[in-house]
Amino acid sequence: MADLRLYGLGPPRVELAGATVDLPRRKALALLIYLAVSGQPHSRDALATLFWPDMDQQRARANLRRDLAVLNTTLQGNWLQADREMVELQREPAPWLDVSHFRHLIAASESHDHSPKGPCVHCLSLLTEAASLYSNDFLAGFTLPDSAEFDDWQFFQSESLRQELAGLLKRLVAGLSAQESYEAAIPHTRRWVALNPLHEPAQRQLIHLYDQAGQPAAGLRQYEEFVKLLEEELGLPPEEETVTLYEAIKSKRLFGSFLKAEEQRDKKAADLEKIVDKIISLPSPASNPKPDKSTHNLPLQATPFIGREKDLAEIRPLLLDESAYRLLTLVGPGGIGKTRLAIEVARRCLDPIFGPTEASFADGIYFVNLAPVSAGEPAADEWSESSQGVNLMLIAIAEALEFFFQGVADLKTQVLGHLGRKKMLLVLDNFEHLVEGAELLVELLNAAPGVKLLVTSRERLNLREERVWEVSGLAYPEGDWTARLTGVEIGDYTESPISNLQSYDAVALFCLQAQRVRNDFSLSESEAPHVLRLCQLVEGAPLALELAASWLRVLSCAEVVAGVEHSLDFLSSSLRNVPERHRSMRAVFEQSWRMLSEPEQAAFCRLSLFKGGFQREAALAVARVRLPILVNLVDKSLLRLTPSGRYQVHELLRQFATEKLLARAGSLETAQRQQPEGAFVTWQRYSTYYLNLIGQREGSLRGNTPQSALGELRADLDNIRQAWQWAVVAAQVEEIEGALGGLARFYDLTSLFEEGAAVLGQAANDLHDHVKPADEASKQAVQKTVVKLWVEQARLLNRRGLSEQALQVIPRAVALAHQIQDTALEALAYHQWGETLSFHGQPAFSQARLEEALRLARATALGAIEAEALRHLGIARIYLGDAAGALKYYQESLVCFRRLGDRRGEGLALNNLAVVHRGQGQWAAAQTHYQQSLQIFQEIDYRWGQGTVLNNLANLRYDLGHYSQAQALCQQGLQICAEIKDYWGECHLLNSLGNILREQGDFPTAQRYYQQALQLWRTIGARLYEGVTLAELALLSHLTGYNEAAYDYGQQAEQIGQKVGSPDIRASALTHQGHAQAALGRPSGAAESYHQALTLRQEIGQLHFAREILACLSRASLAQGNLAQAQAYAAELLPQLEIEHFYGMREPFRVYLTCYLVLRAGHDPRVEEVLATAYRLLQERAAEIVDEQLRRFFLENIPAHREIMQAFTYQLARPL
Repeated sequence: MADLRLYGLGPPRVELAGATVDLPRRKALALLIYLAVSGQPHSRDALATLFWPDMDQQRARANLRRDLAVLNTTLQGNWLQADREMVELQREPAPWLDVSHFRHLIAASESHDHSPKGPCVHCLSLLTEAASLYSNDFLAGFTLPDSAEFDDWQFFQSESLRQELAGLLKRLVAGLSAQESYEAAIPHTRRWVALNPLHEPAQRQLIHLYDQAGQPAAGLRQYEEFVKLLEEELGLPPEEETVTLYEAIKSKRLFGSFLKAEEQRDKKAADLEKIVDKIISLPSPASNPKPDKSTHNLPLQATPFIGREKDLAEIRPLLLDESAYRLLTLVGPGGIGKTRLAIEVARRCLDPIFGPTEASFADGIYFVNLAPVSAGEPAADEWSESSQGVNLMLIAIAEALEFFFQGVADLKTQVLGHLGRKKMLLVLDNFEHLVEGAELLVELLNAAPGVKLLVTSRERLNLREERVWEVSGLAYPEGDWTARLTGVEIGDYTESPISNLQSYDAVALFCLQAQRVRNDFSLSESEAPHVLRLCQLVEGAPLALELAASWLRVLSCAEVVAGVEHSLDFLSSSLRNVPERHRSMRAVFEQSWRMLSEPEQAAFCRLSLFKGGFQREAALAVARVRLPILVNLVDKSLLRLTPSGRYQVHELLRQFATEKLLARAGSLETAQRQQPEGAFVTWQRYSTYYLNLIGQREGSLRGNTPQSALGELRADLDNIRQAWQWAVVAAQVEEIEGALGGLARFYDLTSLFEEGAAVLGQAANDLHDHVKPADEASKQAVQKTVVKLWVEQARLLNRRGLSEQALQVIPRAVALAHQIQDTALEALAYHQWGETLSFHGQPAFSQARLEEALRLARATALGAIEAEALRHLGIARIYLGDAAGALKYYQESLVCFRRLGDRRGEGLALNNLAVVHRGQGQWAAAQTHYQQSLQIFQEIDYRWGQGTVLNNLANLRYDLGHYSQAQALCQQGLQICAEIKDYWGECHLLNSLGNILREQGDFPTAQRYYQQALQLWRTIGARLYEGVTLAELALLSHLTGYNEAAYDYGQQAEQIGQKVGSPDIRASALTHQGHAQAALGRPSGAAESYHQALTLRQEIGQLHFAREILACLSRASLAQGNLAQAQAYAAELLPQLEIEHFYGMREPFRVYLTCYLVLRAGHDPRVEEVLATAYRLLQERAAEIVDEQLRRFFLENIPAHREIMQAFTYQLARPL
């Protein structure tokens, strides 16, 4: 019997043979956990009353029987011991239960014989394992709303386990403290505190441990937070013992333990550094001879050099090539890593392991630190003011070369004379404050032809001889990695993103620095999103990453990110051996700020409003900054000009400049009153500029060629977000309404549904709840805007499959539009209400709202709403089984969309037409329309549409028996849905994958996909599609021999089909119920189900499905001994067999098998031909399956396929 493991600590989970089992019913899962935790038998009546308290005993027991059957079927073994009265879980062997194991570990530690002083090493191991087992509270996030008694039981179990965990953690912390493992004890103490933040002994223990671990600041902060909590929650001061501890830490009375912890941690850091250096460093001196120290003075680096391999690979040849530039300037903002890059380039120029050095620098490579040199220092008496900076540079160069001045010649003559015949590389670091003396470098190059200069500077030197190399941040992951960081499941493969993330230089540097301050740090899935966010915030700036990592001594990654987002001052260091100019990002930026002129400072402040970059036109229109100033700011590394012509500001520099802007204004109100070019006015211009831009692009977004507008708006999305937020806060109703249509369309076309729904919904609520217009006209303007916002919010919620949330919004929009008597808005709102009801699986209600929207749209000549209403009326008619009516509506909508030039709408209408053709078995027409639709969506980069059509194309390939192609299309679609967070599309694709895998005989994988889809449909409240998946589960259960479950699934699906008015769902459910009844020996019931299904299929024109049901009726008649009736049904099918066309059926070979069996029973001579044809077609389909295992499943696991193979083999083996 397979190993069964039950997990109740955290969200309930079941594993069978190492694989997660998805139970289709919540109460079945609750029943299983209840039986396991209680560990005793229970009467059926007691269980029925516990789980179904609102039902009479007969119905409750029937539900209990069903859930027991589900458990027996799903768990594939005799795990349940049940008779007519009692139920319990098997005891030998019993399932493994985490709750029981948790308690067993605690009991084992308590009963172990050890010193009374505290837990021994063995016990600590047991307690640590138990603590790790408790991942969350008992059945976290799980509830049965209609079973109060079960919820009570769950609550008391949870509280009991929490108390056991608290006792465990107390003992574990005491044991680790006794061993002086203070840092190891801290995480466990945090958990102890989290169980009850008001429990003062736990808080006091945590404060004390912080101090003992050498983190007194963290201890003091913990105390202050606890005092605040006590005051807010209880109005009480802390106990005297806690206050005494706080004062002791504050006054350094525990300084000895602090020093001891510091010493231990420093030793660990040193050991770690040795290990890291050993792993990352270049080959040892034995295999990699280094040049003699006298040939260079390059500073030794305490940490390995990370990344920038592309820069290194290109810069080194430039320096070694004698014909290349002799003056190379590495330009970039402060803290970007120019110095480290220059030193590493120089080191590699000396080292033959990186390629031939060609003796280019036979006289050595020398590093000249110009940071201490100040042009503002008091001049020597004999120096003029203009020569002061030059002479100080000459002195610095001489010191680096260990050259001593002699005689009466001036400094320049002596240095240039010394360098005249040298073949040397000089690395001049931090040149930006000496650019006025840059002419010295030209003189040096002229006087010393064998010397090359590698300069680092925040500002270009603007010399003709100069080759500029722009240095930016380390490579970091850009964009939204949410889907990748959670793992995107595609088939049976889940992409793990952590290794990919660590391949980025910025992430690698942060992790290395993090391990230096916290040796247990590793990039886990929980930490990865915060590390990613940090790298994006600082744009890969190495200094900022190092400063941020230093905080991990006392803070989590999430807290570090929050600190950086809140204040630039967070990025600072107290390390003694860090230069003052590098101890904080603010110090770095202040140095650059002082190098700007007053007009440049004012301009840079105003440019700080832009986020994510800007065009030159925007700089002029918003910030009143002209091209010469932009050029100066680029030269000084405060702006970056991209190849596309956009200017960008490093995010940290932008924060810094924003602070300067607000400091200059004093406040927004002051700026508004006193400074025409101040913060408030600039903000207003900024918001108006970008909202006008969206409004101006709306026509393009709704037209035939939206790509250009989409690209333009994508580039400025961060600016658009800020501009919109400003407008909402400032209640700029006119600007909001002008931009709304374009913004909503942009969110739709770019599939940013989650963000769009949140942004528009927040704006609607803010305007509706907080804006109080002065007059009736203004009030009506606000109300109109609110209606439009709600409508667009509902549209975007529907795109994600969140129709239940949309239904909470859209009726308010309809009511408000009706209240202000705006017919056009009513049409808009009614259409969205109809679309929402359609997504929610209520086609009849949807049709009524859409017909009203169509009437209003035509009355007011609103072509766009007319086109959408027609399309959604087609969807409603499809759900209601009226294919002809749907086709008419779709064709009308396609004409409207083309007349409007709306390519998105055209693509959607073509997709809908293809759905009708597929339903009617018109495969070629369906394929053509799907391809046309997909091409449009690819051209306009409409991701939601692409995912939808990929799913539909997959279903078409499935209909035609091309399973591998269908599976690949589904995987592409799932990738898109994960990226854009389209739950609706994900559900459809999971259901499609279930069909494809079921048809190939991989029943366990198909079951998993169906259960995932079913859970998601129920989560988003899509009742109609829940019925679709239940019907498919009915067929799967029948194929796997679980016919009671199949019948139950079929009944549930048929009930949903009746409730939502879907003949298609009813027909599928009845067909599969018939299969189950036939297998259970109920031929008359099977025949009745088949007859009902046949009538429904014929009424809605799905003749290919109708033929499949005829085969079922023939098989049922044969089972009842009515050969004549069976032959009559088969006679209708045989002509179709001759043209070998059974595309679109769920089980085409069931039809062949049935005809073969009927012909054999009647001794019909055509029997061998039918069997041979069935075998040949079966082999042809199998040959198209790429995966060898799936090909075998296809032939062996599906009953009809297996029977055809056996019959054909038997026929071949018969003697002639």
